[in-house]
Amino acid sequence: MDLSFLSLQTIAIAKKGGKLLREASCSFDASWVEEKHSHDYVSRVDRECEQFLVKELHQLLPEAGFITEEATPTPTGHSSYTWVIDPLDGTTNFIRNIAPYCISIALRTEKEILIGVVYEVCRDECFSAYKGAPAMLNGHPIEVSQVETMQHAYAQLELPYNVLDYYHTGGHMYDVMYHNVACIRMMGSAAADMCYVAAGRFDIWFEAFIKQWDFSAAALIVEQAGGMVTDFLGNPIQPDTHHIVATNGHLHSTILTELQKALPTGIHRLNKSLSSPSYITRLSPKKAEHIYTMINQEIVIKERYLDPHFTATLLAKDLKITSKYISAIMSLRYHASFNTFVNKLRIQRVLYMLKDKRYNEIPTATIGMMCGFANKQTYYTAFSEYVGTTPANYRKNIKTQSK
Repeated sequence: MDLSFLSLQTIAIAKKGGKLLREASCSFDASWVEEKHSHDYVSRVDRECEQFLVKELHQLLPEAGFITEEATPTPTGHSSYTWVIDPLDGTTNFIRNIAPYCISIALRTEKEILIGVVYEVCRDECFSAYKGAPAMLNGHPIEVSQVETMQHAYAQLELPYNVLDYYHTGGHMYDVMYHNVACIRMMGSAAADMCYVAAGRFDIWFEAFIKQWDFSAAALIVEQAGGMVTDFLGNPIQPDTHHIVATNGHLHSTILTELQKALPTGIHRLNKSLSSPSYITRLSPKKAEHIYTMINQEIVIKERYLDPHFTATLLAKDLKITSKYISAIMSLRYHASFNTFVNKLRIQRVLYMLKDKRYNEIPTATIGMMCGFANKQTYYTAFSEYVGTTPANYRKNIKTQSK
């Protein structure tokens, strides 16, 4: 695969999408806006731009699958490659004509991000990177800053919509940074924020309760610019990670230390000795499967299929499981020997969603991604193995039986 060529073509597609957003902003009507969740908006423009991007990217790489924010029906991928798309990161800014807002496109496999492109429409700035090459801004190399002290740092403090879960964290981090850093800003677009770290404009950014389409492209750009990207616990990011820190590297440990003093609800600091492979092997498979089954049952009972941080919250509160098992289970989610069992439980959640009329308009592939599968190929293989048919056929049969 020629990543250089694909990157250039992806940049061209992102800029075409940016033109659509720019033109739409001139005639934008507030009636186009819907509220997905409290204070979380989507507009007709998001959906139209996403449909355009899916069409263009499918022509560029027909074998790749898609993970999209607005659940556009997408072609089925036939490889390990997946496009991760946010057609309009910063919708709240866009609907009030406030900069920045951008298009974010990443190409990834289950193991790594290969290409990242973020096009910031307002300033006509295209940030890009591909694996093994320098990060670029409009074709020119960029690097993170060399600021080494909080006193001289430019920081971005974002406050997610999950108020109750993040209230303590946001308050603590504001107290830490106010008067201790050179400046604090809140820009309103995770993808743009991270790219500003990559370009050396800011030195620190962190946010929780975001999705992979918000951060995937920008994460690669920051890393290729010499920066550092982890979760709040210092672990490498995964497709279902929702709490992200991006810095110039020099200030990373300082920010992690402060964040871990006031972690958001559902994020538990892992004791290294508990999350190590040696500890995981001491947790018997039967015990691990029993605990994870309890978690899955609670997720289904409470109909919380889509909350990325709900599992850990359940462990801590509803199920009253001790902290050592919390640490072990959260680590086991990424442990190969445990993955087959976890996939089976994910399929159970998929089946509940496919039967639930509230999710009728959501494509079957998107439901699989929502339930934790990293790409369509893994999802379809697991579904076929455990159900004996395809998700689309399963949904079709349900609708036929209900008539």
